Amino acid sequence: MDFGSRLKKIRLERNMIEYELAELLNVSDRTISKWEHGISSPDIISLRNIVTKLNVSTDYLLGLTDDVEPINKTK
Repeated sequence: MDFGSRLKKIRLERNMIEYELAELLNVSDRTISKWEHGISSPDIISLRNIVTKLNVSTDYLLGLTDDVEPINKTK
């Protein structure tokens, strides 16, 4: 599964539509769609926002593990 598929899976598990995720990340819903369809990829700042706001592992989104939970949870 690629980055876009994993992002969409997490978004749907959080019961969010593209617009809601876009608002949370301060990007357009078109940007979310491009990420999910593999047309483009988030920059490093956006990637950090995704993992922080969705509480998901960067390694999971990048396809390096199937473990969704972040290793270091901030308190």
